[in-house]
Amino acid sequence: MANQYLLQHRELPEEIRSEYIDRGFSTETLRIRDVGFDLEKKLATASVDVETDFENSYEGNHNNSYHWSAITAYRSVSQLAIGYICTELGMPKREIGEIMQISSNMNTTAPICQTENVPVKVEFSKYIRRGNRVLGKLLFDVANRTFHGDIKFAVELD
Repeated sequence: MANQYLLQHRELPEEIRSEYIDRGFSTETLRIRDVGFDLEKKLATASVDVETDFENSYEGNHNNSYHWSAITAYRSVSQLAIGYICTELGMPKREIGEIMQISSNMNTTAPICQTENVPVKVEFSKYIRRGNRVLGKLLFDVANRTFHGDIKFAVELD
C-alpha cells in the first residue's frame, strides 16, 4: 500500500519555494564600530550598521521590510570575537587563522529590523590557550537579547 502522506519531487516546486532561491540572497555589508574590548572581563562590545540591497517588493509583497537573518547575527558576533581574540593574543588576523565553530545555539525573540546602531555583545565564558590552539565558549547578545545564544569554538594559531 502506497503512503498517501509521502510526496516526492525531483526539485522543490516553484509555488512553494522562496523567491531568493531563484533570484539569490540580498548582499549585506557590515560596519562594526564603537568597538570595545575589556580584556579583564573577557567582553567585546560594538554597534553594527548594515548596508543592504534588500528590495521591499520581495515576492510581490510591498509591505515586506528588511530584517536581520541568523547569518547576519552570526557574522557580526564572529567578527567581533575574532577582533577580541586578535587583541587578546596581540596578533593580527592573518596570524590566527579562522574561528572554527564546534557548536552553537541561538534563540530569537523578535525580528531585528534596524540597520544602524545595532548593539552586539560577546562575552567569553571559557577561554583556554593550549600551545598553538585557543578553545572556548562565548555568549552573545544582539540587540538586547533579541538574538542571543552561545558558540563553542577552536582557533588553530598559524
